[in-house]
Amino acid sequence: MQPQESSVGPVIATIVILAVIVLGGLYFWSQRPSTTAPTTSTDSYGASSVATPASTSTPSYDTNSPMSGS
Repeated sequence: MQPQESSVGPVIATIVILAVIVLGGLYFWSQRPSTTAPTTSTDSYGASSVATPASTSTPSYDTNSPMSGS
């Protein structure tokens, strides 16, 4: 009788190849740009709101500072 040979090597290789394909797919899926429209929030009355900057004023600079270069 011949000893039965095990075929563990091809099974492990198949599992490794499938794992690499799945991990690569998950990576590319997470890196793809979002194609959905930006969402707006609604308050408790149903009115939508759009985010605005907190301050639109320009910063003031101290021109009398010794670091001003003059």
